[in-house]
Amino acid sequence: MNYKILIAVFALSSISLMGCNDTAAGMAEDTKENTAAAAGATEEAADNVAKTAENMAEDVGEAAADAAATTLTARIKAALIANPITNDPDVTINVEADKDTVRLEGMTVTQGQKDEAGQIAKEILKEVSATQAFSNELKVR
Repeated sequence: MNYKILIAVFALSSISLMGCNDTAAGMAEDTKENTAAAAGATEEAADNVAKTAENMAEDVGEAAADAAATTLTARIKAALIANPITNDPDVTINVEADKDTVRLEGMTVTQGQKDEAGQIAKEILKEVSATQAFSNELKVR
């Protein structure tokens, strides 16, 4: 057998095997990089989900506060209408409620009507354990 041919075949085999080793090493490195990228993307997705959940919780909380304020407004208005002292055609009482404050605005004919309206609102706020501040801004004509 010709040694030159044998050496050539051996050399080519070695080069081929080295190429395989480089390919395997490259694949291993690619796998590491892809795994790290996937882990980063997963972490980023988890952060986005957490932020979205926080925003949704805030939105739900705000909606609940708005609904509570609307219910409180309706309850105070109904009590003012049901009261013969404050239910006077010459009296105009607007109730404004938000998450921080309940306000009575408008006009009454007498100081007694203003005071009665304020007392009604305060009693309802106490009944429902409301945390809002109260402001009686009614004007007496």
